[in-house]
Amino acid sequence: MTLNQDAIVKGQYQILHQVGQGGFGVTYLAKDNHQPDIAEPIILKQIRLPQANGNGQSRDTNYLKMLETEAQTLWNLSLLDRRIPKFFAKFEEGEYFYLAQEYIEGHDLSREIVAGVRIHEEQAIAMLQAILQILRFVHSNNIIHRDIKPANIIRRNSDQKLFLIDFGAVTESATLLTSAGISRTRAICTDGYAPAEQLAGMPQFNSDIYALGIMMMQTVTGSSIQAICDSQSIPRRDPSDNYRYDWESYAPHINPQIKQIISRIIEYNYQTRYQSAEKIINDLEEYISGTIVVNPEPLEQRTAPPTQIINSETSELDITETSKIIDHSWFSHRFQPWLRFLAIAIIACIATVIIFSPRLQLDSSTIGDNITSGEEVQDPLSKGSIKLKAAEEYQQKKYNEALASFQESWQDESRNAETLIYLNNAFLEANKIDYQTIAVAVPLKTGKDKIIKSSEISQDFLRGFAQAQTEVNLNLLNNNQKNTQQLPGQNILTPRTISSKAPKGLKVVIIDDGNQTPQAQKVAQVIAKQSNILGVIGHYTSKMTLDTVDIYEEKNLAQISYGSTTKELTKQSRDNFFRVVYTNKEEAAALVKYIEQTDYQDKKIAVFYNPSSGYSNNLKIAIYNKLEQFKGSNIQVVKEFDLADEKNFSTHIALQEVEKLGANIFLLLPDGLETNSLAKAVEIIEQDNGSHLILGGNPLINSKVTNIQTTQPLNLVVSAFWFPQANSKSEFQQHTKQLWETNVNGRTAMAYDATVTMIEAIKRQTNPTRKGTIEELKNQDLSVPRTATGEITFNTSKNGDRLNFYPTLVQLVNCGDSNSFVRLSESSKLACQEELR
Repeated sequence: MTLNQDAIVKGQYQILHQVGQGGFGVTYLAKDNHQPDIAEPIILKQIRLPQANGNGQSRDTNYLKMLETEAQTLWNLSLLDRRIPKFFAKFEEGEYFYLAQEYIEGHDLSREIVAGVRIHEEQAIAMLQAILQILRFVHSNNIIHRDIKPANIIRRNSDQKLFLIDFGAVTESATLLTSAGISRTRAICTDGYAPAEQLAGMPQFNSDIYALGIMMMQTVTGSSIQAICDSQSIPRRDPSDNYRYDWESYAPHINPQIKQIISRIIEYNYQTRYQSAEKIINDLEEYISGTIVVNPEPLEQRTAPPTQIINSETSELDITETSKIIDHSWFSHRFQPWLRFLAIAIIACIATVIIFSPRLQLDSSTIGDNITSGEEVQDPLSKGSIKLKAAEEYQQKKYNEALASFQESWQDESRNAETLIYLNNAFLEANKIDYQTIAVAVPLKTGKDKIIKSSEISQDFLRGFAQAQTEVNLNLLNNNQKNTQQLPGQNILTPRTISSKAPKGLKVVIIDDGNQTPQAQKVAQVIAKQSNILGVIGHYTSKMTLDTVDIYEEKNLAQISYGSTTKELTKQSRDNFFRVVYTNKEEAAALVKYIEQTDYQDKKIAVFYNPSSGYSNNLKIAIYNKLEQFKGSNIQVVKEFDLADEKNFSTHIALQEVEKLGANIFLLLPDGLETNSLAKAVEIIEQDNGSHLILGGNPLINSKVTNIQTTQPLNLVVSAFWFPQANSKSEFQQHTKQLWETNVNGRTAMAYDATVTMIEAIKRQTNPTRKGTIEELKNQDLSVPRTATGEITFNTSKNGDRLNFYPTLVQLVNCGDSNSFVRLSESSKLACQEELR
């Protein structure tokens, strides 16, 4: 029975329209009339219940029971992982079973995996990693999807995240019993994607992996699934070589190591195929880091070790996992069971000693690259010989020598923010001062192809972290007079405390996420396991924050963002996430209000953005939502351009096109250094040469923009968090200018505010813990003294968004040899005078 539009199911779900139909049921877009405040539609799946004997006399109760059980499993999956659509309800009505699920607005990957089109290696790896993360989670919950294919993976429009849909275990599988009494499952598959064992009714976990591998072979060769299924077409299977596909030569742009990984994923025999998503993820991470050696050993030697033995949050030893290690070694074959039990007990004791050590150290030799508290110089723009010597001394735990060297580097090489953080850390270690530890995440070593180096921007953020950290550690000097002159900032900064009891210092661990998802997630997983770290400040871009926030939430690690504005982060409430910046909603409102107030008779807007960026795309959507209120007016969007499309976007051609369309306003919305879109935005401003009004998001407050040289005055208006000319008399601005001997910008202010907020949450606890830090940040009475941007309060009843904080619109003015941003109401002359001081 096909449901018509506006039909009501169970007196609750109103059918909007049909969106799909298969052999086992029909899928509809529907509205939940019992939730009038929720505007988003839902997905309603209608599954016909089969009859046991095929003549309609009685219902197959076993099949119904299985559907109920699997629906409950999916409910649990969707609660635990945000890459599985939310599961709302299951019910029976008439001859049908219904499932109500979250609607993911986006497109499936069949729109991206197209015959005749090869995608770049970087895109293929990103897609493979994202789907493997989902499969790792699904398989860890003892679920085999059975129908992995492009049409069942949705890319959400709002943030470009991938979601796995249409679980065959729920909608299509039924257990059958052969005449020999062997339990099998009904063969669920889509031609071309299902491996041999699944077609035989005996799917394995790596049957899903095989299907994913076929998808990846499609993406990099441009082959159609029909060609893959056709034995007469290429790529062909080779019967003389264990039926392996001969496909590598049709993907000449793919590195041989990645080809080797894909070939192992699509091995015909499931026993010689990759056995887990985890192993593939590890091999891909090693490839990205440049250290991959694809394991050539026989299958029986490829068993991956458990991923975690000690739970750093609960400080418990997982005896079961430890037993597995011992049972898979020579030990179990040579010792009696009682000796094995004794060994387990000894390991437990050792682990307990490690866990409860009062000063758990972060050792760069164990936590890997891109995470350091002074052992390694991360900032590629600050590698002076004295600083490198100091880092080597710190790594060798020669803290007194390291402190002296970092001081020398600060005085003689440069007032570098990374140097000041390491100087503070060495000060604490050299003087054996007790401290609390937080981590700060920035993009320092972004890929070489990025035209505008992220490390320049990260230096702004690091200044904010370093200044707040130094204020805490200066407070210790009153109690340790021998430490006088060991810290910069004395007689400049006002000390603050991080402990309500005995004085303590603040140690800062720097994370370099590289603005790359694999690196960001890898360092987040390491940091999340370090139980002495009480909170994380960061990450910068909305994408990196979205990629890591759930890793921190799983370990009850508070996260305060200093730069991520996308509403997607707080659309669904997370206990651990907070931000001190405004959201896209406030930024969009400020920009649209300015458009409304311009005196142009017709306002024709050209939009330049990155549709794959959480920040850029969500800001565009928020602006469009605000423009809706002016429907039918003289405001019109005439063209959109993808700034991140390096293959097809041309600044020169785009400007010619907007000229023909009569556009007089540009909305310039580059991402936060996820791609080269910011560099393209600079090109647009330069080549436009002041011809159009240009409105932009906060990433445009950048040195590359202020250094633009044009023959005509620019008409550029940008939303800002904070900027020095508007706050020249504030304590924060006066202190920063003395400490850094230069004007700082809004990035430094927001990083400072995020850090002092975390400091205050830690201070409010008698015995600080991760959970306690989250609870203090959620406390409606939280009040943070001496911030850069005013009172900080969070919308704790709903999410971690900051309350009562709005953008300031600034304009670019010419100051002779350079440009400067000033408030709209401020004169160019006064601004330039301030810039020169």
